[in-house]
Amino acid sequence: MEDLRAALNGSTSEQRAEILLQVVRATYEHVKFHDPEGFGLDGRDGPERLSLGGIVDLALKHSEADLRPTGTVRP
Repeated sequence: MEDLRAALNGSTSEQRAEILLQVVRATYEHVKFHDPEGFGLDGRDGPERLSLGGIVDLALKHSEADLRPTGTVRP
């Protein structure tokens, strides 16, 4: 966790959005491939993965919105 905090020091909003996306995706992929909950057709669905999928989508949307030039309108 200290490495994450150190990476955030002096970072730009674009860099923080990318860090957030990487952390959320890594967590999602860990749950999907290393700690599946046994639901769904492939046995990899479950409440945690489904919840994290929504968070990944939001982090991606945040990253894409945050990377736009300053002054542009967000949809």
